[in-house]
Amino acid sequence: MDRNRAAAREIKNPAVIGSDYWRNDMLRNHRIMIVCLILAVTLGCGLFSKSTGGSEVILAATEVGTPVGTAATKSIGPSGGSLATPDGRMTLTVPPNAVAETVDFSIQPVTNQSGNGIGNSYKLEPSGKTFATPLELSIHYDDNDLIGTVPNALSLAYQDEKGAWHLQKSAKLDKDKKVLTVSTTHFSIWSFLSRVRITPVESKLHKSESQYIELTICGEPGWVGKLFGKTGKCESASWKDLQWEVEGTGTIVEAGKGVIYTAPNYKPVSSTAHVFASFDYEEWNEQAATKAHWKIGATITIIGPGYKASGGDGPITYSGTICSLEKPFTVTASQPGITHQVSFVPTNATSGKMSYGTVVGPMSMNGAGTYQISGWDTKWPEIAGKIASTARIPMASSSGSGIAHIHLTELDTDECK
Repeated sequence: MDRNRAAAREIKNPAVIGSDYWRNDMLRNHRIMIVCLILAVTLGCGLFSKSTGGSEVILAATEVGTPVGTAATKSIGPSGGSLATPDGRMTLTVPPNAVAETVDFSIQPVTNQSGNGIGNSYKLEPSGKTFATPLELSIHYDDNDLIGTVPNALSLAYQDEKGAWHLQKSAKLDKDKKVLTVSTTHFSIWSFLSRVRITPVESKLHKSESQYIELTICGEPGWVGKLFGKTGKCESASWKDLQWEVEGTGTIVEAGKGVIYTAPNYKPVSSTAHVFASFDYEEWNEQAATKAHWKIGATITIIGPGYKASGGDGPITYSGTICSLEKPFTVTASQPGITHQVSFVPTNATSGKMSYGTVVGPMSMNGAGTYQISGWDTKWPEIAGKIASTARIPMASSSGSGIAHIHLTELDTDECK
């Protein structure tokens, strides 16, 4: 029996040893896999995470645009030449000896299907033809194209046969002439776009109303996405990648990938506020990619009731309705036997110049000075003006100076609609 138990133990022990060996082997394999994964991540990060690599960024495929308007056409030979759209928006420049024979070129405006596209895209013909010497494509932009973005965010991209968009890092930006230029050796559909855009750019709100604001950025996929052939896209930037702030009255709170701005619960003296997003991003120009700090903002205009003017200084009382303190306005000044209008011309939302002039019988009165608005960020602002006055009658005159205090109360009527 003892020998049988010993034999049984001898039979059992190898199984236990084998099991331990199997577990240890699995642990070794897991460690190897982890090390390989770490190496893959490290290698992958080194290869793919730097968006400064390469001369272009490939964005997701879209549909092809449809023709808009009439195509511009021109025959250009070996001596070179240029072709521009009727509105001067896009210009094609063919340098000397770029073609060996006369070629019929055309630029056809088409709908812009690219992400963050600005205006039309352009289909250039003859498509499929390649050129030994690069041709130049130039886009002329204006201030309207910069609404919600900045010049350094502007770019050009062409659409390949599969519908994907190729953002060109080598585009040359001339801010003085407001021109963006890129070289190409082939023709396709070309799009003008902004890599960064805040939306909505402008909003009009009444007091206590809110507006959702977000920033859209065109970017490359991470290294894992690139490893599996993913393309970039234009999408809302994550809150964690941005720093949001308000300049002016109102507040913001995080909401999804953007922010919700809420106007104050009173009519502010300055009816304009700005919501800014700050972030680090690449600037491109002629194949040079450098990190820079960007700041792009949206404008909020707070509309609604104006103000009722009241108050007084000694025998003088003030009255009137002011719909905007950022545009010229008047206030009526009254004293026994004399009533006249005081004109205010703002230099900004909280200060400016004031003046008046009136004639009462044989006497003429006039004055001029400056004013400041105190309590501008509260519900009870006040105009404080310093004015020098002169009164004249035949054969005599008198001068003096004083301070005007005009109280402002938010209207509860529809006078300023």
